[in-house]
Amino acid sequence: MPDPALDPDVLTKRFFEELERFTKSSDTFNKLATSRLDIQIGQTPKTVIWTLNKAKLYHFTPALPPEERHPVPILLIFALINRP
Repeated sequence: MPDPALDPDVLTKRFFEELERFTKSSDTFNKLATSRLDIQIGQTPKTVIWTLNKAKLYHFTPALPPEERHPVPILLIFALINRP
């Protein structure tokens, strides 16, 4: 009895199903990739308000109107030296 997985009709049907699935996936990827092209990229305006050696504290100029801003300021501190 021949193996149904090797039947040419079954293989052809599976091939076209996978091809259709791949086409839908690539269409979705293309839509996502092209929709990301309108993102504004740039440097946020800032002023240095304190320095010590290589460390600097920046005040970033707000881009949003006051009513849309977060009420609590955020302080980010990055490691100058990363050692385990």
